[in-house]
Order: sequence, then C-alpha cells, then structure tokens
Amino acid sequence: FYKNDGSRVDTGEVIDDKTASTTENSNCQLSQTKIKDIKTGEEKSVCTGELIFMDDFNGLNNSIWRTVEQYSRFP
Repeated sequence: FYKNDGSRVDTGEVIDDKTASTTENSNCQLSQTKIKDIKTGEEKSVCTGELIFMDDFNGLNNSIWRTVEQYSRFP
C-alpha cells in the first residue's frame, strides 16, 4: 500500500489503535477525515495522507463484513 505522499506502507506491519491518533505529530497537516475509536467512542483527527484502514480480506470476519453477491445475469 502507498500513502498519498508516495511513501510505501509495509503490509506486514500490524497497525493498532495507537497509530490512529496522530494529532501529536508536529508535521501533521490535519485532514477533514475523522475516525471513531470503536472501544471508547472517542472521535480522533488524522493527518492528510495517513493510512486509516487496511485489510487484505484473506480472512473475512463475517461479524464485521456482510457478503453481497451480485451477478450481471443469471449465474
């Protein structure tokens, strides 16, 4: 994956809730995007170009995602 600034994000890296709060970063240009911590309900700001979501969908968690199958014609 790549950020908007072109820097590569290592997909082997585990991203946890601590990386989501970037308002302490002095080089941060705040984005209009807000994220909500699902554990605390706290809304956080993110930096422009920051990765806010990553999933390779290799192990689909059916409690989070709903599978939708669509066909252009009869299967």
